Amino acid sequence: MPAERRLAAIVFTDIEGYTALSQRDEPAALRLVQEQDRLGQALVQIHHGRKVKSTGDGLMLEFPDALDAVACAVDLQRHVHERNARVGGAPLRVRVGIHVGDVQGVGKDILGDAVNIAARIEPVAEPGGICISGAVREQVWNKTSEKLEKLPPRALKGVQLPVDLYRVVLPWVVGEPTPPTVVRTGLAVLPFGNISPDPKDEYIADGLTEELITALSHIQGLRVIARTSVMQYKAASKPVS
Repeated sequence: MPAERRLAAIVFTDIEGYTALSQRDEPAALRLVQEQDRLGQALVQIHHGRKVKSTGDGLMLEFPDALDAVACAVDLQRHVHERNARVGGAPLRVRVGIHVGDVQGVGKDILGDAVNIAARIEPVAEPGGICISGAVREQVWNKTSEKLEKLPPRALKGVQLPVDLYRVVLPWVVGEPTPPTVVRTGLAVLPFGNISPDPKDEYIADGLTEELITALSHIQGLRVIARTSVMQYKAASKPVS
């Protein structure tokens, strides 16, 4: 069957905690997958999309435009939120990631970088939340009633170019605090090498190393590795990592 290229909005979903639940109670975990599938199948048709395939405990959906994709994702999370408030037992908590880009259709499946990026965005979403790329935000920011909150920069596994990410602020979770982003800032000053032809000048290199460590350690919030720890790498042929 010939391949077809087109622009599409791709949605990936995933059930948070599915693996752990399946080890404790496999029937309950399978019921959550079936619930998500039934809900996704119904909503994707309402929002003019289609289910591409199941991905274990998740779904891969395709939409003709970003606005339909975001509207479906919001609708999905709304139904899941209402379901959890109404039904006892294991809660259904879904992550959703959305990206828009050029894809290649092969039969009922779709392939391409846009698909890979969407799959990498989904794990960034908080349980019960929606994470979208900057490309999606550009197309929906003035067409959706939901607030779009920019997330701190982060690298996506296997994606070389940086991708701006945004969180869709859902009305029923506005009052919940956003988990703080933990930033660990630290460095190690590797020992300076003596490039002088006179080996007696070695003490200058050692002195520079120690002086720089001391100066940097006075910067508030900066963790500097101690001199005793870094001197073991003096004249070592180990890589920087």
